[in-house]
Amino acid sequence: MLIPPRPENDRQRVEALINLKVLDTKNEERFDRITRIARSHFKVPMALVSLVDVNRQWFKSCQGLDATETPRDVSFCAHAILNEKIFCIENAPDDKRFADNPLVIGPPHIRFYAGAPLSAPDGSKVGTLCILDTAPRVFAADEGVFLRDLANIVESELALTSVLELNARANAQEARLRTILETVIDGIITIDGVGTVETFNAAAERIFGFDADEVIGNNVNMLMPEPFHSAHDGYLQHYISTGTAKIIGIGREVIGLRKNKTTFPMDLAVSEMMINGERKFTGIVRDITERKNNELALVERSKELMQANTELDAFAYSVSHDLRAPLRGMSGFSQALMEDHADKLDDEAKNYLGRIHSASRRMGQMIDDILTLSRATRQNIERQEVDLSQVAEEILDELRMRHPDRKVEANVAPGMVLVGDRKLFQVVMDNLAWKFTGKREIGHIEVGIKAVDGETVYFVRDDGAGFDMAYVDKLFGIFQRLHSVTEFDGTGVGLATVARLIRRCGGRVWAEAAVDQGATLYFTVKD
Repeated sequence: MLIPPRPENDRQRVEALINLKVLDTKNEERFDRITRIARSHFKVPMALVSLVDVNRQWFKSCQGLDATETPRDVSFCAHAILNEKIFCIENAPDDKRFADNPLVIGPPHIRFYAGAPLSAPDGSKVGTLCILDTAPRVFAADEGVFLRDLANIVESELALTSVLELNARANAQEARLRTILETVIDGIITIDGVGTVETFNAAAERIFGFDADEVIGNNVNMLMPEPFHSAHDGYLQHYISTGTAKIIGIGREVIGLRKNKTTFPMDLAVSEMMINGERKFTGIVRDITERKNNELALVERSKELMQANTELDAFAYSVSHDLRAPLRGMSGFSQALMEDHADKLDDEAKNYLGRIHSASRRMGQMIDDILTLSRATRQNIERQEVDLSQVAEEILDELRMRHPDRKVEANVAPGMVLVGDRKLFQVVMDNLAWKFTGKREIGHIEVGIKAVDGETVYFVRDDGAGFDMAYVDKLFGIFQRLHSVTEFDGTGVGLATVARLIRRCGGRVWAEAAVDQGATLYFTVKD
């Protein structure tokens, strides 16, 4: 048996076969019809459309044979694809190339074979249309012509398979694109070079209120109010002749016209493309009515907030001046009674006067702190380079002057420079750490800086009273105190002021502590 040689272009030939997209596919009537005709016309028991793969021949259509494929090395068709003409064996046992072929000496006991080579679109021989018989026979010339004609039909069908595959892909891609166009929230409209609408997706229908068939085929200016309606055609022609664009390739906010004749604001982006030499334009439209309404609401809200701030300023002025007057009277008269008429007062009366005087002072301090909170959280921020180390040292010096009886050792890291409002950071530093070391014979305060997960973190640490972390969520609330007034003075406003100031600077603030082991307050500042 002669094993069929492989052509020099076998790799290219197999690639051409694979590109036909027919290997290992289901039976198709368009091929089976041809093999039935061949079997009937030539009165043979077997007719095949055989495709020669790398190591096998596979039957796309098979009449009279149960197998779907056989090895390439024993196939007659592997010999047939080496020729341009029909390959014919009239009596296989008499041909030394096939006398001992397994398909000759065993089932299906081939005696006669005639195969017309099948060419792929690139000319590669990919298989045959062949007829087989279990008895020897002579193959006439006119029979060869008919077999070749049938083979040409098979070639057309094989080529059509590629076309059908491409069409199927194109249809699938078109379906996907259509699905996308019909589900996006933006309106998508395409027009030709004179402004005639060619496509109008579902979102465009919702935005403008028109059905697609009411718009397609009409001029796109039907979606525009005056003066844009009348000017559009001229603008389009001006662009085509000069290339000068106002919207095309740029995008802008324009006014749209609904079917009910109402207008609305929209964002419009237009792109240009050439399809088969024809100029097309695609417009993407988004209704921005809600955004515009939100912007107007935001403007109104800003006006309301400005008015509220003005009223708050007036209230702060009233608190600062009007409420202080009666407080000064209460404090002054109670102090005068204590100093000028102490000999006429019993101990209980003196105690009451002392409480009045203390309460008035405390209320005055609360007013001062509230005003500080109000001013600090509303005043304009002047961003500049701030030497936080210097600010901390200045605050500590001032506190030492206020409390000369206190012994506090402070360690301030040098070179802590950040960008922010110096006055705000003076308020921040003034409200931290000092008073909570008051129970220590010698207090310790540290102001420093460190990196945490790549972020610059500033901290103020003391060794004072600390607090229970179970109450940390209350720490930065206004009027929230974790210690009693008898332990440490204050109004519960200081840390609330600190938190608001840090947040105004775009930072975060948090704290860690333990009872009687001091506390550390951390904060960051946005660069």
